Amino acid sequence: MRHVKITQCRVADGSMTDFFNAVQQWERAALAGADAPLHHAVLIDPDDPHQVMILTQFADRESADRFAASGLLDRLAEHVVQCTVGTATARQYDLYYAAGEGPRAIFGEPPRT
Repeated sequence: MRHVKITQCRVADGSMTDFFNAVQQWERAALAGADAPLHHAVLIDPDDPHQVMILTQFADRESADRFAASGLLDRLAEHVVQCTVGTATARQYDLYYAAGEGPRAIFGEPPRT
C-alpha cells in the first residue's frame, strides 16, 4: 500500500524563494535513491500563500521507513524550518484509494484495524 507523509508549515514573510530553493535542493538528493519517493509536491493555500503542505509519497511504508532511516527526511525538515514560522506539523497516511487519468487507477487495500 502506498504511504504518504505530509508536513504543514507556514513560510515566513520574504522567505518563499529560500523555501523553494531548499525544497528543490533536497529533492535533487532525495529522488536519486533506491527508496526515493514516487512523488513529491508542495501545495500552497490559495487563500493564504504562506501556508504550505509538503506531500511525499512512497511505494509502501517499508520504503518510507528505509528512506527516513537514511536521514533525508530529517534533512528536509532542517532546511525547511529555517524558512518557516511557528511549528510544522507532520502526519503520515496509508493511501487507501486514488484515481488518475484513464486506466491508471490505483486501488489500495482496506485499512488495517
